[in-house]
Amino acid sequence: MSYRSLLVIIIFAALIPLFAAEYGRLSAYFLDLKGPTILPHEGYPRGIGLAPVTIKLDISDSAAGLHEISVWTRQGHETKDFLQKKFPISHLIEKLSLDFNGPTSKLKEGEVEVIVRAIDASWWRNAAELIIPLVVDFSKPKIEIITKVPSPIKENEAELVFYRASDNKLALSGIKIENTFSPGVPARHIDSDLNDDSFFVCLFSVPAGSRQHSTRLIGEDLVGNSMSEALNFNIERKISNRTERKISKELLAEHFKKVIDVNSLRIDKVKQRLKAKTESFSSDVETNLNLEKFKILNEALRVAMNEEFLAQINNGARIDRCWNDVFLKPSHEIKSGFGDEVTYTFEGKAVSGYRQFGYEFAASLESRSVLAANDGFIILNGDFGPYGKVLAIDHGLGIVSMYGNLESTNALRGEKVHKGQEIALAGSSGLLPPNSYYFEMRLNGDPIDAEEWWNPSKYDSKIKRPIDDLKRSLGIQILKPLERKF
Repeated sequence: MSYRSLLVIIIFAALIPLFAAEYGRLSAYFLDLKGPTILPHEGYPRGIGLAPVTIKLDISDSAAGLHEISVWTRQGHETKDFLQKKFPISHLIEKLSLDFNGPTSKLKEGEVEVIVRAIDASWWRNAAELIIPLVVDFSKPKIEIITKVPSPIKENEAELVFYRASDNKLALSGIKIENTFSPGVPARHIDSDLNDDSFFVCLFSVPAGSRQHSTRLIGEDLVGNSMSEALNFNIERKISNRTERKISKELLAEHFKKVIDVNSLRIDKVKQRLKAKTESFSSDVETNLNLEKFKILNEALRVAMNEEFLAQINNGARIDRCWNDVFLKPSHEIKSGFGDEVTYTFEGKAVSGYRQFGYEFAASLESRSVLAANDGFIILNGDFGPYGKVLAIDHGLGIVSMYGNLESTNALRGEKVHKGQEIALAGSSGLLPPNSYYFEMRLNGDPIDAEEWWNPSKYDSKIKRPIDDLKRSLGIQILKPLERKF
């Protein structure tokens, strides 16, 4: 083979990749019949309001590449150019951010369509278009307290407040205390006579340890505009500063019978919360193992079960008020109460403990009936670790009563029950002694002291009187409800 022939072969071999690349480009240029792809990067904003918002889009064309992107807005018959970008050949992807800076965006209140059009670099100039409909609202909601906020307010006790909120696009309103939020609902849900659409009611409680003056009434509309008003009151420390009422319980054989098989439960999260700590209570290895398992059951699993309990009672909670009068106090003996520090001991040493946010009642063999505290619907029926077999009633407006350590239940999930109806039998399915049961009340998922709901004078001052006072101020007749005897 001559030198000239070899040179031709080498040059031809070197040009093959170039020809292949050019063929691929020309193929994409002429044969690409598919338009670009336009996808949201993080979803769309709720709307365009006073605060700046950004629409993030991923626009791509993996064949011929992008040639041009145009964005404009349309309100009615009026269109405005927003953005236009042209690209060099083989620009395959563009991460686009469209910023709308509140009123300076020069949009009118109402509805707007943000239209994004992308054209590829092929011979055919294939196009894709995305239309994003949004609401434009530059007005803050108007909210105003219309009933007096009491002061002081005790920790973990319910309070009722009426307020007026005027915004036809109101998305949520209620009372925020640090990281907890109690939603407000139209006032007709607590009393059908209060049917003015601008009247709202909120039942809330102050969690233990909350900071002074950290409470605000807030309102937020569909696009995220918000307004708030401070609620000024003093907090009476009911639990966080208390050191008395410590309850000690010696671990007995029946507690070890309830020791869980740690490996059979999905408690990786629980194990992480439990400190890696082994204490020598006895030379018996099996006893030490049981004590460690009991500690997991009482402490970390109690936290996990509480989270599961909250998830279930908050799912589909009713906003209509199911009850009309004071709640029924159980007739059995109270063994421990709200806020008590309960400690389990073994051989004279503390093993495990917890803060109790309900009441322990001791039933008897002659009277083991557990009665519904008030009208409502069964929202939960199942086993919850240290609480044992549990039944919960949704009374509406965020109020839930919980009954634990039960032997059996007489009501199914979703069933309507009435005040004083037998719903279960006291038992020993949890960590309480035999023939006893646990009772707890919650408001919007936070524990509250049930004593104020049992006490007729407290119930009248906190619930009935604010409703009646508002109705009097509006000239609405107050009818006395029919009384029922239990």
